[in-house]
Amino acid sequence: ILEVENKDGGRRLVVRPDGLDLGRIAIGASVAHSGVCLTVAGKTVESYSVYASPETLARTTLGDWQQGDTINLEASLRLGDELGGHLVFGHVDGLGRIAAIDPSGESFRLAFDMPEDLRPLVAVKGSIAVDG
Repeated sequence: ILEVENKDGGRRLVVRPDGLDLGRIAIGASVAHSGVCLTVAGKTVESYSVYASPETLARTTLGDWQQGDTINLEASLRLGDELGGHLVFGHVDGLGRIAAIDPSGESFRLAFDMPEDLRPLVAVKGSIAVDG
């Protein structure tokens, strides 16, 4: 993250997309920023800018991001792109918190607390993105 500016109750971010082809990212494109889809509002030779609304700040950790932070970036899929893993969207419905981390062999089992109003919407064995 090159710049962070609080603006109109939200935040404007300027991002240098190391590892992404900036030529593929057009103004108006949707890019996932650590799992949060944001629309590209402006672009330079080395960076682009996005705006996170107050709603986005309330439902994500984006309000904690600072200049110099490194975040995960993923360009939108295009029709015909290979799909692997689980298909999830970058539209965030709420903010969960890690409740427990238990070792399980060579992995870990994580438990999360989540907003009560979202619990009925979670499918058994459904996919939930954790920080992207």
